[in-house]
Amino acid sequence: MPYIGNPQINVDTKSWLFTGNGLDTEYILSGFPTLNNTSTGRDLFVQVNGILLVSPTHYDFSFPDKKVTFVTPPVLNSTVLIRFMYIN
Repeated sequence: MPYIGNPQINVDTKSWLFTGNGLDTEYILSGFPTLNNTSTGRDLFVQVNGILLVSPTHYDFSFPDKKVTFVTPPVLNSTVLIRFMYIN
C-alpha cells in the first residue's frame, strides 16, 4: 500500500553523562553527530541532578568546539546529563 503524506523522518538521540566536581564549568561533547547545519544551546537538553537548565541563562554551547560551558560549575558529585536530538 503506498504511503500518502510527508516522508517519515528518523530522529536519533545522543547522550553524555558527567559527574560535577564543583570546579569545572566546561564539558566537551565527544562523538557529537556530524551535521549539515550548526546547533545552538537551545538544541540541547541539559540537566543537573534532574533539573532542566535553560540556555543561555545557565549554560552556553559552542558548536565549533562541541563544548558546553556552565555559568556556575555543577556541584560536587552532581549528575550532569546532556542530550541532543537530531534528524539523521
